[in-house]
Amino acid sequence: DESTVTMADQEIESTLRPLIHERFPHHGIIGEECGSAPHVNHTWIVDPIDGTKSLIMGNPLFGGLLRGDEPFIGVIDTP
Repeated sequence: DESTVTMADQEIESTLRPLIHERFPHHGIIGEECGSAPHVNHTWIVDPIDGTKSLIMGNPLFGGLLRGDEPFIGVIDTP
């Protein structure tokens, strides 16, 4: 969509994906930077920088887990 993408966008998602897969090998992952592989039971949403402009301005990071097609866990990291 031609929105700004930083190295942080790509590095965060490429770091999280193997960590999730190692711990939850049968879960799917939907990511903004590296593509999607959803699963029928559990799918992690990896959007570590919900709006790169927001990151550049110092705003939070977002993510979560779907159980089926329903939100189960939502995460906002505001260090």
